[in-house]
Amino acid sequence: MTAIQALRTGVVLVAWGIGNFGYADSMPNLSGAPKSFKSECASCHLAFPPSLLIAKDWQKMMSTLGKHYGTDASMTEAEVREISQFLSANASTRPERHTAQLSPPRITQTPWFERKHSKIPDKVWTDVLVKSASNCVACHKGAENNNYSERDISVPGYPGKHW
Repeated sequence: MTAIQALRTGVVLVAWGIGNFGYADSMPNLSGAPKSFKSECASCHLAFPPSLLIAKDWQKMMSTLGKHYGTDASMTEAEVREISQFLSANASTRPERHTAQLSPPRITQTPWFERKHSKIPDKVWTDVLVKSASNCVACHKGAENNNYSERDISVPGYPGKHW
């Protein structure tokens, strides 16, 4: 291997590592999630990956479960503690995953989410098959398995379109 080839290989590996760090932060492995996380959070909606918000936002959300987006999502103290610990331990540390002063926090209103979805036409969010921006599985076919790969997106009404 020549010096130039070695340099190119090193640059590619460094770039790949940097790119994957960002990817890993948004796509955590949920295999270590407590059963209560899957049974409680996924009973009404997708069990969102903890890295989609910072710990402070998850704590705020978990402290207001009696008024969880218009629903009473109360749990036992043990379940709240267990899920809160999991969410905080796996939360993002990236400022673009913070919802500022929103209460309750909304993943769909973080700077990161808004940037990633900025080119999606407004009518997609109200499509009968999508209904809202929080319905990840409508477009991210692997979301329930924690796969948000851009290669596996299928936006209703826009087959094959990737913004």
